[in-house]
Amino acid sequence: MRPTFLAFCSTLLLSSPGAASNNDVEAVFFLHFNARQLMTFCASSALTARGRTQRRYCDGFVSGVEEGLRLYEFSFPVAPRVSVCVPAGTSSRELSQAFIQYATSMDVDLDKPAAAIVLEALKTKFAC
Repeated sequence: MRPTFLAFCSTLLLSSPGAASNNDVEAVFFLHFNARQLMTFCASSALTARGRTQRRYCDGFVSGVEEGLRLYEFSFPVAPRVSVCVPAGTSSRELSQAFIQYATSMDVDLDKPAAAIVLEALKTKFAC
């Protein structure tokens, strides 16, 4: 069931028309985006235009995983729950901060798919 969910999230993220509006971001649509690559974007400096663009990409990626999870649980109500309860009003930046904290504080294999590590981070930070 988990590989199906990851494939679903990847499809959502990679097929969004207009998801990237400039060449810097379009160049990062890797076929296999790992957590290390995502961490690079999430930890970018907010002092430069490129850094802000990369941080927005990170925020959108992490939010997309969370949204995909909610869609999955809505679409397949009898499937096993992942047990992520994100409070209403949580910003996309707060979600990406949860990923950054998890990835830097735990013994995490950053070569795993980015969506898998984001899901682990959300399960840890926003456990039901």
